[in-house]
Parts: sequence; structure tokens; C-alpha cells
Amino acid sequence: MGWSVAGGAAMYEDHLTSPLINVLGNGNVILEFDHLYKFEVAWDGGVVEMSVNGSGFTIVDDFTQHPYSVELQPELAGGADYGYPGDLNDVVVFSGPSNGFVHSVANLGNLSTGDELVIRFRGFWDWGFLQEPAPNWAIDNIGITQP
Repeated sequence: MGWSVAGGAAMYEDHLTSPLINVLGNGNVILEFDHLYKFEVAWDGGVVEMSVNGSGFTIVDDFTQHPYSVELQPELAGGADYGYPGDLNDVVVFSGPSNGFVHSVANLGNLSTGDELVIRFRGFWDWGFLQEPAPNWAIDNIGITQP
């Protein structure tokens, strides 16, 4: 079963947040997922974030397969207050059309046995444009592994 969100015709943000994941070994942790997206290029987008041991969420940016591709417009990133929590300055995101489902793989870094990990998919839209047909972001087949 996957997650999808239609996006918004008004300023809008939506999240998919994982349950707490207990890390079972020491070493690099890898996130894999399939997704399709239809975001207004450089104005709307999506990122993957992570929290370890209750820390604040940080953007995952070490992709080895199908990484982010578009930098947000300066007006969204810092020139205007669109109401999105967190700093979006100089953020590169999934944006534009993926043209069907793609497979993304990201390194989450070296974690230790007993660490508690939470993954969050964060999508955001301004009020100017809605890609049709919905969904604007669909995520499926999420997996966490340690090689």
C-alpha cells in the first residue's frame, strides 16, 4: 500500500511520517522507495527528511539513484513567507514531472544499534498552480536496509 497526495490549489504542505524504526546494527543505513511526482517546476516540490534519536528533521541529500533535481525559486526559498516551517533556502527538491514511477535510493549515514530513526516525506505547494490529474506525489515500496 502506498501514499499519495493531491497537492493544493492553495498554499499547502503535507507529510508522510514513518513510525519509529529501531536500527538493528552498526553501519550505513539505506532508504529505497518508488515514487511519481507532478510538481510545478521550481515552485512546488518534495523532499525526504530524517530524524535520529528524537533530533529535529534534516533533509536527506545523499542519493545514489534518482536524486533531487530542481532548486526552488528564490521567492519561495527566502524572498517571501509562504508559511512553510523550516528553512527552504537553497533547497534542491523533487520537482517537475517524473514521467511515471521512478526508484530512488539514499544513504542515511552510519547509524548504531539501538538508534531510533524516523523518515518523513514532505511535499509543499504554493497557491498558483495544481498539476492535473492528481496525485501530485505518490510514494510506494518504502524500504530501509543495512548492507
